[in-house]
Amino acid sequence: MVRVYFSWPRTAASDGRWLKLQAARELGAAMRAARGAPTLFEAVEDSIDRHELENAARGIYEEVRHYRLLADLLKELTGEKPHADHLRR
Repeated sequence: MVRVYFSWPRTAASDGRWLKLQAARELGAAMRAARGAPTLFEAVEDSIDRHELENAARGIYEEVRHYRLLADLLKELTGEKPHADHLRR
């Protein structure tokens, strides 16, 4: 997807829209993953293997990290901090 996007002429406005959409996707993925985390912690060592818990936590970290990187780029491009409530819609 990224390769295709960067193969076309871009503007700061189109980059901003793209970064906003990607940041929203990453934030949404992190939120969905985090919703299931309490269940994993409660079940660790009973029905959830500790390695599975670690992998789930690592997945949440990666999604949050991707969101943070995209939000940083968006702020750098626009000069404004992204609004998470707008991204979640």
